[in-house]
Amino acid sequence: MDAQGLRLITALKLCILATKKDGTPLYSDREQYIFSELYGLEGNEIQNMISLGDKLGLSRERIRQLKVKVFKKFGILRKRNIPAIIDIDNLLTNNHQINLDEVHNFACYLKKFQESHLSEYPIETLFDLAQLYFKQDYSIIKTWKREIKETSTIFPKKQNSQLTDITNKIIWFDHVKSWTLEEIHQITPHRNYDPNKKYLESEAGEFYSNKLQRNVFYESMLEKKFYKRLEKSHEVIYYVEQGITITYDRGKYTPDAIVFLDDGKGFVVEIKPLTEMANQSVQKKFKALLDFCEETGLGATLTDGRTD
Repeated sequence: MDAQGLRLITALKLCILATKKDGTPLYSDREQYIFSELYGLEGNEIQNMISLGDKLGLSRERIRQLKVKVFKKFGILRKRNIPAIIDIDNLLTNNHQINLDEVHNFACYLKKFQESHLSEYPIETLFDLAQLYFKQDYSIIKTWKREIKETSTIFPKKQNSQLTDITNKIIWFDHVKSWTLEEIHQITPHRNYDPNKKYLESEAGEFYSNKLQRNVFYESMLEKKFYKRLEKSHEVIYYVEQGITITYDRGKYTPDAIVFLDDGKGFVVEIKPLTEMANQSVQKKFKALLDFCEETGLGATLTDGRTD
C-alpha cells in the first residue's frame, strides 16, 4: 500500500467514525466492526461475509444487510459534503476524469488503482466497495470482471521497471514545474555521513553513486534500496538526499529525498516502513509535504522504498 492507497483507507475510516449533527456516532460499534473487517481498515486480514458471520453468530445474509446499511448512511455524509467523501470520490474516479457510465474505462481504472496503490487488496474487494459506494446494481461487478479479463493485456504483470514502480506512487498537482539542470544542480544535501557519529538507525552508511558522481548517505536499508532503484532508472536523471527543508506548524521537517526525471519534473519522497505510514506524526509531515509540493510545482510520494 502506498500513499494513495492509504488515503482511500483513511477516508473510509473517517466516514465510519463520523458523527450525527448532535455529536453521537452515526454508526453503531457493530456496524463499524463489520465494515472494518470486510474492508481491512485496521490492517486486518480482509474477512468474507461467511467467515465474519460465523465469527459473530450471524448469517451471511444478515452480514450483507448490515454492510448495505453502512453504505446507505454514506448518503448522509455525502449531503454534508464531508472531506472524506470528496477524497473517496476523487480517488475512485481519478478526480472525476473517469465516468461510471464508461464501464470499460472505469473497470480498467479500478484495476490499475489496485495494482499501483493497493497491491495487497483483492480486486474483488475493491469492486465490491465501488459497487456499493456508487449504488450500482450487484451485476455490475460481473461486468467489471469481464472487462478487465478481456483486456488483460492492458494490465500485464509488473515488469522490473524501476520508473513505473516509482511514478505510479507520485501525487501530482495541477501546476507542475519544469526544472532546468541549472536549478537542479543548485540543490545540495542537508546532511553528510560521519562514520564516527551514532545514528538512530544502526544501518546508516553511504555508497558511491555513478549517477551523481559522489557518495550518497542513507540512514536505513529502506533508504538505500530506494536510492539503488533510482540509480537503475534511466528516466531519473538526478536526486538529492535530504535536499529541502519544509517549515510547518510543528517546526521544520526535512524529507528524505528530492528526485528529478528526464522530462524536467521533480518529486519529493518520504521513506517509511508500512507499519509507520499511518502514524499521526508521519501523516502531519506528509500533509505539510503535500502543501509544499502543491505550492512549488513538485510531486510527492510516501513509500516504503521497496519494489512492489
